[in-house]
Amino acid sequence: MMSAMAPRSSHSAVLRGLALMAAVATTALGAVALSGVGDATLPTLLLLVAEPLVWVGLVSLAIHAGMKGRTATVVLSVTALVALAVSLRRPAPHTGPIASSDEASPTIRHCAAKAEMPGRALRIATWNAAHHPDRHAAIDAVLELDADLLVIQEVDEDFVDAVAGALQDRLSHEGLASAATGRHDADEEPIAEGLFVRSEERWGHGLVVRDGFFGVCGSDQRDAFGISVPTAGDHEALASLAFPMIDDTVIPVVAVHLDTPAFDEVAAWPSLVGGSAERLASFAKALDAPSLIVLGDTASHGTFRRFHGRIQDAGLLEVPARASWPTVVAGLPSLPLYQTDRVWHGAAWRVDAVETVRMPSDHMAVVADLVPRELDPG
Repeated sequence: MMSAMAPRSSHSAVLRGLALMAAVATTALGAVALSGVGDATLPTLLLLVAEPLVWVGLVSLAIHAGMKGRTATVVLSVTALVALAVSLRRPAPHTGPIASSDEASPTIRHCAAKAEMPGRALRIATWNAAHHPDRHAAIDAVLELDADLLVIQEVDEDFVDAVAGALQDRLSHEGLASAATGRHDADEEPIAEGLFVRSEERWGHGLVVRDGFFGVCGSDQRDAFGISVPTAGDHEALASLAFPMIDDTVIPVVAVHLDTPAFDEVAAWPSLVGGSAERLASFAKALDAPSLIVLGDTASHGTFRRFHGRIQDAGLLEVPARASWPTVVAGLPSLPLYQTDRVWHGAAWRVDAVETVRMPSDHMAVVADLVPRELDPG
């Protein structure tokens, strides 16, 4: 009796195995297809917004199925999780040539032509302070980043000046140590300077440079060039092109702070993201500077591959940073899910190290050590 049932049982196991394999393949393909319904379109955006709920649902299903001994359900849940996560973050495709912007003035092009590479690595950082009310805590956190070049979003002019002043004080106290590193001569006083760019009625973003200053082509005229980018409703989005002077070299830097939509503007957001990428990419193309650095809060996760693709087509490379937002949800600490704070660099740089640092706001800071490729041995 037992021997007669063995072949049937074995046959059933094979069928169940084939069915599970087919279900796994179907689940994986379905997740990939769902995430690729439209790059930077409303379905992709809605999927991105729902991603945390999808993760919670699938993880809960896998745990429940595991407790019940339902192996097939566990496998399918994990397959869907992995496939969805990977497909949402697959590399951006090249989308075609970028036209050089006509908005780049002769002055801007002249400054970019004078850009050179410094003789050392630079530590750069971007952070959205989100109007943090504890100014002292925010300044202390910024100083701990130890960045040569810092971009901060959603701050006022007083905060930028306070950061530059605090950094100046620290440099003055550490002057001998700083001179020993070769950053400047021992007889020179180290300097720090901040530059504020207003993008809203009260708020804006700031750039702070250590051992350098903001000028126009190396002059002492402090200025930044505004780059307007598409946005929704009555909001204003702004990117700023500045030319900090570091170690007697002019380095073009674009500080980005793109807007997030109101609820009734969500449908238009994906197309605006694409328009923002097009504007930034065309400016980068016009500058034609391998030392260019673009960084800030893009309000655009890697899911918007069109955004990344257009920046990539302009010859810029993205720093591979981890998710940076949100670190706080409903007043409680959270694990960041989205990579909204991002950094790109020209071909003359390579990334030596990158980290995300928890800060006193709902955004983490993204910090990268960039090394001139010309310093690479061989």
